[in-house]
Amino acid sequence: MLLVVEAPNPITKAQRAGLVAVRVMVTRGGRSFEQTVWKRPDEIEAHERSGASHEAPAGKEGPALVVSDHDALDAVPDLRRELGTPHVSRVAQHTTDRHVFEHLLHDAVFGLLGGRDAGRLVHSETVSIDEHDAGLFPGDGEHHAGRVHVRRYAFPAGVVTIKRNHSVLKIHLHKGSLDRPAAMREVVKFKIRDRRYDGSPRANDSPLTDWLYHGPTDRADPHAVELSIYSRDPDRYHRDHRGDRALGEFLAEPFSLAGSEAFLPAWRRAFELAGDPGAPVFPGQASPSLPGVAQHFTLGVESLLRDQGYSRIDNLPSHWNVVHFLRKTGYRTTNPDDDKALGGLREALDHLNAARLARGELPLTRAQESWVVLLQSPAFRGPGVPPPELDLGGKVYPLWLEDDGAPRNIWMSKSLVERRSP
Repeated sequence: MLLVVEAPNPITKAQRAGLVAVRVMVTRGGRSFEQTVWKRPDEIEAHERSGASHEAPAGKEGPALVVSDHDALDAVPDLRRELGTPHVSRVAQHTTDRHVFEHLLHDAVFGLLGGRDAGRLVHSETVSIDEHDAGLFPGDGEHHAGRVHVRRYAFPAGVVTIKRNHSVLKIHLHKGSLDRPAAMREVVKFKIRDRRYDGSPRANDSPLTDWLYHGPTDRADPHAVELSIYSRDPDRYHRDHRGDRALGEFLAEPFSLAGSEAFLPAWRRAFELAGDPGAPVFPGQASPSLPGVAQHFTLGVESLLRDQGYSRIDNLPSHWNVVHFLRKTGYRTTNPDDDKALGGLREALDHLNAARLARGELPLTRAQESWVVLLQSPAFRGPGVPPPELDLGGKVYPLWLEDDGAPRNIWMSKSLVERRSP
């Protein structure tokens, strides 16, 4: 893949604080390209001391830094220095962009973006973001403050963003045009998070995390990572396809209506849509998933992590249907209490399906089962919720927030240790 550093990415005034504008000269095939980026003064000095800086073209002011295609794809900057942190996870520091493109992203994704070899690097720098950062396009923002190294690759029909900080490698794909950022559609969001600090508030101290990991079921392990996997068909977003923006937002984030009178009517509509065996709607899905994309990433990441010295992959399944996906790919629950809770839910659903069959009704689809399990959450329980005919007798999916804000997380794991035959 040939990539050209081409143009700067707009950043906020807050991100520019303490940074200096420099022009980047990029060479490829005897041709030169320019862009303006923001760098810390010590970065500029380091380049000058190393002899990597060059005179700017006549009539221009300021230092020029040379960046090559090889640097972009095959080298990750020293994140300890870039981020100002004493520890950086192996997966963030040692996973190159080339490995991401060649081993972790499915061909179908590049088909949507305009071709695997059609990308060019348009932005590469370390930025300081605040907790209200909205990003450049939908879903691109983060929820916590901190420093993050960002690279963006522009394709004819979309953008691939790779973000790194001390604990997380995040791979984010959007379809659309940079000229119309608000119309961009999220296609893939993959995250690999080092679990070294789990069980303490420090695990939450990252701009690239969007959940909490300091609860009683969270255990620190420097040899384990958490995977977070989302894939979405950009041409079948529910809010566009069904012409109902409010419903589409609820399907993508059901907990957004917790405690609202609007919850049960929205839930009933989602439950009805989930009964369509040809196009089922699952909780948490902004659009139907892309076939094979999540499985390709899951398998591709295993050899990467094994080579980096990790011994286990963990996943926090947000919904009942995710449990089934993980079990099919070799994951098992790590807490006996969770195994018991999931078994109790399965028995209750089987009993509910048997009662439906006895009444001459169809059994629940897999998607409808997920919506029924969601209905049992303490976040939704109240007058009329769940309806008596869908009450699973107090059985609850083992994932919630306690009154003090601590998470009660469910974990499923897969060993990376290869077992040898005796």
